[in-house]
Amino acid sequence: MVTPTREEIAAKALELYFADMVRAGHTAIPTPQIPTKEEEARGVTNELREGNYWESARLELMRSEEAQALDREMEHLERSASQLKEVVVKSETLKDLIEASRDLELAEERLRDLKRKRRKEREEAEKTIESLKEQMERIRKEYEKKLEEEKPTAFRIRFKTDYVVGIEHYRAGDVIETSDIAWALGLIDNKIAERVAPEVPLKRVPPPKELTKEELERLESEFRLILDKRLGRVPRRAMDEFRVEAPTFKTLPYEEALNSVKLLAEEIIKEEARPPRVRIPKPPVERPPAVIEVPEEILIAPVELPKKPICKELPFPRAPCSPEKDILWRHFQYEMARMGKDFTRYMRAYKERINLSFRSWEILIRTYKDFIQDIEEGKPLRLIPLVHIPMPWSQVTEEAWRYDAIIHFVATKIYKTIDELINALETYGVRPAPTPEEVKEAAIKAWKEKNIWFTSIYEEDLAALGIEV
Repeated sequence: MVTPTREEIAAKALELYFADMVRAGHTAIPTPQIPTKEEEARGVTNELREGNYWESARLELMRSEEAQALDREMEHLERSASQLKEVVVKSETLKDLIEASRDLELAEERLRDLKRKRRKEREEAEKTIESLKEQMERIRKEYEKKLEEEKPTAFRIRFKTDYVVGIEHYRAGDVIETSDIAWALGLIDNKIAERVAPEVPLKRVPPPKELTKEELERLESEFRLILDKRLGRVPRRAMDEFRVEAPTFKTLPYEEALNSVKLLAEEIIKEEARPPRVRIPKPPVERPPAVIEVPEEILIAPVELPKKPICKELPFPRAPCSPEKDILWRHFQYEMARMGKDFTRYMRAYKERINLSFRSWEILIRTYKDFIQDIEEGKPLRLIPLVHIPMPWSQVTEEAWRYDAIIHFVATKIYKTIDELINALETYGVRPAPTPEEVKEAAIKAWKEKNIWFTSIYEEDLAALGIEV
């Protein structure tokens, strides 16, 4: 079956239309309108559809070349049969009559076969056409439904200028919603208003459900059981890795968390099963005695530390600028010479402190003087007071700064008692030293807020410090 194009159907339909008009005796024949795709989908009527010219043209063009050849053969047989009938009637001899009758019977038999075949093809074509009509009707209904769904029922517009209509007075910036689409489009075309997108409600996604304390304890027991069964012991580092991964397990369903725990246990078992590395000692190498060159005596004049920063235009927190570093370096050399010490032994510790960012000039000078005092007294060099570093502790208020410092020290889990923790806070520059009540209040607040620094903190860790949550 041949599928014709719209242009071929339109040309054939016009041909059939004009042929009928000429046979009817019309002289002034108007050209009918060709239906568009949208009109064809909606089933809009016109001259070609009302006279069934469009469908007739489609059916005729959809016929195959074989069907057209059969039609031509049938016409030829019909003409031959009529001629043979005339021969039978007019035949004068018996021989001519017998030959004409035999040819007539053959022609009529062939014609009947062709008509049966043609009728069968016509029935199949009608079924195909009916199926296509049903498909077209279904597509048309779906198209109309889609247009109806996409058709806006209301417009939200915002006025660009003041606008008065009747008793209504709209000001520039007013937003309204109207179902009069034509009126709204007219305002938009005249630049009086602009269309505003409808408000889309935000879909709030609930936070993931976390595992309970009992489920976490079961995961830890399963983790210990696997290691003890496979290795005969629980390596010390295994529990540290479990606590690091515990925040990730909390947000997973229990079955997925259990699979993750098993995978972590397998990784640790593989690491522990590896044979220890054996380091082959290198043969001793005889080295010549080192020659120590004593530097010549250097005379350094005393240097006074400035009470205020030199680079005043640079705000704190920051590290010392170049002129300030130059003064600090000369003062450091002078102090080392005054103590009779080799300043090169302390250069690394000096640079570690001076290159940090400080919250103020006073804290910078205090840190530097504490460093010089520790060297002079022969004490082990203390850690840099973390409170002198502007991050990550809050700088908004003094209260927020003290709160962040307390929960940071609690989260380290280094200090066994609350007194040790308070002493460490005072040593690191949190003055006045916090009271036990202040430490407990800050820890309970961080626990309830699920502070990120308390990710690896459990109730037993807080209970060891005398804090109940």
